[in-house]
Amino acid sequence: MITRAKTAQIIAVLTGLGLLVASCGGGGDTDGGASTGDQGNGPNIVSNGGFGSKMTIELENDDGIEIPTAGQAKFLVKATDPNGQPLTFIRIFCESEKGLAILEPSSGGVAFENTNSRGAFSGVLGGVAPGSFMLECRAPQGYNLVARKHFKVTGDVPEGFDGFPGAAGGNLGGGVIVDPPAGQDVTVTQVTFSDITGDQGRVANIDNSFDTDCDDDAATVGPIEPFGPDNYTIALNNQLEERAFVQSIRFQVYSGSTLVATSVQQLGGLVIAANTSSDLVGVFTDSQGLGGKVFAGTGVRTATGTYNVVFTVTMTTANGTELEVEQAASIIIGGYNNC
Repeated sequence: MITRAKTAQIIAVLTGLGLLVASCGGGGDTDGGASTGDQGNGPNIVSNGGFGSKMTIELENDDGIEIPTAGQAKFLVKATDPNGQPLTFIRIFCESEKGLAILEPSSGGVAFENTNSRGAFSGVLGGVAPGSFMLECRAPQGYNLVARKHFKVTGDVPEGFDGFPGAAGGNLGGGVIVDPPAGQDVTVTQVTFSDITGDQGRVANIDNSFDTDCDDDAATVGPIEPFGPDNYTIALNNQLEERAFVQSIRFQVYSGSTLVATSVQQLGGLVIAANTSSDLVGVFTDSQGLGGKVFAGTGVRTATGTYNVVFTVTMTTANGTELEVEQAASIIIGGYNNC
């Protein structure tokens, strides 16, 4: 039998529980208005935008992603919460692949800075060497926000340029840079790539998707996209007082530290005269039409992504000395529209 006193006690307990549920699950804040980015208010923010949050990296005042070698460019990092509001005053850490320096922010070689009232901060990047290099920025643990972007560094390295001493970056992995040993008498001065459209550059943009109907008109046939093999050109400088006989060229394709493909092309004693420079041209990718492309001599398909390639040239001199020189380059593979 429930007495009147016990009934009053039960009502009091239920009322207390109702108030507790309202304070935890209701729409009001009890701590003075914590931001959406706080871990105690709703689900954690995730990098894939599952709750609408995101962080972006872009160059300021420029729609492109190119930085000249030895040059500088401003970049902007911006973070927003699930409602599109700025994530203010959170500390962001950034790192890059070797070849891309972070001039600002940099404190003891580490790049970090707090976002401002707009949920953003700006910095400065420096191009150390030609290639394609990634910048990665992360919010603190709990926010689970990360942004990555590849930047092209283009142009020859100016004489006397020795990088950006004191800058942060270069510790992310990837971004292979191979410098010729001091005093070496035969060197690779550069590697360039060319495609069927005639475009040529230090960084290869390799199209691996063949469009057979450029005007997207089912009532007409074609026109078809120019699609074919890609070539590489290795510029060699022989400073010896004797001829050098090129025996082979090997290229190795890396995704980060993972070896993707290796190809060795025998050249049968191509001669580079003493004190001269010469260009060696070879096939880098073979076209398989609608089947895409493969790295020449490997059968390995050219999957979309950014890769580093190491070229190794083996030679013998007129007096029988064996030589081996290396140079690195970067390629970006994707479905480029050449219609």
